[in-house]
Amino acid sequence: RDESVPWREFGSLLAHKGTVLPPKVSIVGLGCSSFSTFFWTEKEQEQEDAVNSFTPEKLKPSHPKVQEWISTVHYAILNCKINVLDTAPWYGHGTSEIVVGWALEELFQKQQDEQDTQTVHRNDLCINTKVGRYEADAKLQFDFSREATLKSARRSLERLGGGNKSCNFLGAIDVLQLHDPEFAATLDILIQETIPAMVECRSNGWCKALGLTGYPLEVQYQIFQITLEKYGDASIWDQSLTYCHFNLHDSSLVNRRISSDFS
Repeated sequence: RDESVPWREFGSLLAHKGTVLPPKVSIVGLGCSSFSTFFWTEKEQEQEDAVNSFTPEKLKPSHPKVQEWISTVHYAILNCKINVLDTAPWYGHGTSEIVVGWALEELFQKQQDEQDTQTVHRNDLCINTKVGRYEADAKLQFDFSREATLKSARRSLERLGGGNKSCNFLGAIDVLQLHDPEFAATLDILIQETIPAMVECRSNGWCKALGLTGYPLEVQYQIFQITLEKYGDASIWDQSLTYCHFNLHDSSLVNRRISSDFS
């Protein structure tokens, strides 16, 4: 039975900007927040000793739960033809990125060793992560400073590279996204520190493209407008990701016009 999902144009729409991304992506991506203890029941957390075992420092690729997550990534890519993986340092406070890195490393290594005919090339995949949101502690959860942004991008490269600092198979993050900017203390820190640092990440070759994520459409609109006015350059942003605005009870993504005077 064919379980593959349809694809749509993607990288080809950005080619005029010199952005090298997969020309097409699956209309369904694999959200990787569940590669963590975020959605576990209290009983599961007690059984698995989640507090002590499922941290970025102590996570083991051989653990049955981690093997299940790795298999999920492989199934999505090989069976469902899903080529978009969306993760973040916030997901599991690092465990999600680590698991995605292990899964990709195992996939590519196995194909190389076995000369698998069902070959998936790195350039076929769109591997996205984020900056800005990190720890469970409310005081440490958000950090939109330049230093934290650059540090996070470098750490994500290492994690998504399977722990290999040289990142031989990863190359670069496809889309580095600003995570939940609506929680920034001010717009100024985003404009003066976070966004310039993200542009620096792209210039350094750490990522191929930049994006925004978050819930309020108004905040994304405001950031787009301000960056356009400040930099006079529409090429800073390559994509936008939002949620819960295109369904039966909320279709504001397509039916609501955002006024420039919403403030």
